[in-house]
Amino acid sequence: MECILSDIDNEVYVIELNTHPGMTSLSSYPEIAQYYGISFNELVERILITAKCD
Repeated sequence: MECILSDIDNEVYVIELNTHPGMTSLSSYPEIAQYYGISFNELVERILITAKCD
């Protein structure tokens, strides 16, 4: 999610919401998962299992 803070009214505005985060082994999404002990392969498997749910 990309946001800006307005100098005019001191409000936060969302500029962009990325629904498809980078999924290379060097992207931030897998890096965050790795921080929580989830390997890249496990992350991909979890995404596929979740997408398959009815």
